[in-house]
Amino acid sequence: MGDSDEPMTEYEVYSYEAYRKKYQDDIRVIERATFAALNQESILNYIELLKTGKPKLAAIPDDEIYELMSIKRNDQITLSTVMNFSPYPQAYFP
Repeated sequence: MGDSDEPMTEYEVYSYEAYRKKYQDDIRVIERATFAALNQESILNYIELLKTGKPKLAAIPDDEIYELMSIKRNDQITLSTVMNFSPYPQAYFP
C-alpha cells in the first residue's frame, strides 16, 4: 500500500481484511487449552491488577471477569490467554 505499485503481501491482505471485517483472532477459542494448564499465579496477579482502583469490577466474581476480559469465552480458553498465561504456548502451536 502507499506509493508502490507492488502487490500487497499475504499479511497485508489479511491485516486489511481483519480490520475491515473486525476479526477477533485474539479471542478465538483454543479447544485443547485448559484453565488448569495456565500459570495460575500470573492470572491471579492480572485479575488483582484489573481490580485495583475499580470497586465495581472488584465486586464481580473472578469467573465473570474471565469472560469480560476474554480470558475465557463461553468457558473455554482464548488464544490471547494461551499466549499470555501458558508456561509453554508452543504445545498448542508447534
